[in-house]
Amino acid sequence: MTATGTLTGTNVTGSGLIGQALATQSFTTANIAYSFKITANAASDVAKLYLPNSTCVATTGAPVIADGDGKDIEGIDMADMATGYAIIIVKGSANVGDVTAVPNYLGNPNVELAGNADFPMIMGPVVPSGFYSFTFSNASDTITVTVIGETA
Repeated sequence: MTATGTLTGTNVTGSGLIGQALATQSFTTANIAYSFKITANAASDVAKLYLPNSTCVATTGAPVIADGDGKDIEGIDMADMATGYAIIIVKGSANVGDVTAVPNYLGNPNVELAGNADFPMIMGPVVPSGFYSFTFSNASDTITVTVIGETA
């Protein structure tokens, strides 16, 4: 994340770059990568991502989960994750309410994606035996989740 500002110090002119430029990360041994989308049907809908078997299911209410069935693009069950590398959770651009992501392990904190925020929240590392619960505060809000990991 970076910002550019006009410098105002003594004997200073021009603009300055603050922050760190975006970077990419490669995982050369990763062989699991998947994304799914959750759309809330009502406020208080909850969905749970089970990282070991790559499935996402509704646990409260009836959120709509697209591609969260733990199957690859050919419809075959994905292998269990042994090593988790990264997770990114991106809120929908038209979201009104907040979405809370709560992992069941200490490696990552609870995160709230505010409905009026303009940025996604990136989190990692991923504990392959863990899960995330996603709680919505508004009907029709969405998140898209991408996970990268490796089998044993």
